[in-house]
Amino acid sequence: MPRLKLIPIVLSVLMLSPSLFAQLETSESLGELARKAREAKEKRAAVMTLTNDSLLPGKPVGAGNPLTTLQPAAGPYELKTIPKYWLSCAAAAAEMNGEKPTGHTDHAVDAKVSGSSSQSNGLWTFSGLTTVKSSLTVNLPEWVNILDDPAIRDSWQKMIDALRKHEEGHVNIAVEAWQSLVGKTITGSGSSPALAQQDAQRQFDQLSRAVDITTRVKQDEYDALTDHGLKQSAIGGIDVIFVCR
Repeated sequence: MPRLKLIPIVLSVLMLSPSLFAQLETSESLGELARKAREAKEKRAAVMTLTNDSLLPGKPVGAGNPLTTLQPAAGPYELKTIPKYWLSCAAAAAEMNGEKPTGHTDHAVDAKVSGSSSQSNGLWTFSGLTTVKSSLTVNLPEWVNILDDPAIRDSWQKMIDALRKHEEGHVNIAVEAWQSLVGKTITGSGSSPALAQQDAQRQFDQLSRAVDITTRVKQDEYDALTDHGLKQSAIGGIDVIFVCR
């Protein structure tokens, strides 16, 4: 089950003027900027969890529509646990086998377009490229006081593995949908730089909303087809069912 958080989408503008070029020339050196970018990248890599490790070695990778074909996760996500306490296996099974298993995927998106404004024959034009940064978190239940019974523990782990694969389907849909927005050229025009930027912002907002709507529809279709993982076998997966043994 996906949960989407949209970070405010902004438009970044660079005015082409001699004074700005002078400012750029007196700013930090390229070497210093490269060092900071490298450190930031290494820091992000240190806290990110890659998730296609849940696939078995040598297992064939599916292709095609993520709603009808099992695939590995399309991108990185962070894995978190939700502490749960049940006094009996029956109580755990009753909740986990309900209408919606206890698990969900959170998705935060930060999209923007960066470019410059220029003037020609009295008309201002803004031209920029879109970039998208997103973070995905798969949340899975953790039975903190699980019974010390090997059969129950094995059954629980099999259910968790199946639930994780279901949530990876939500990851795929989110990543593939927002990748369609990356690298798009946005052009706005107007009688002033401000109006050109406003025109570009309007187009960018419209495109972002369209992607957001498409993503939500596909996520709902995926949950409907698999019954939130309870019928994951509908697309060739393993049903998310916890059986007390």
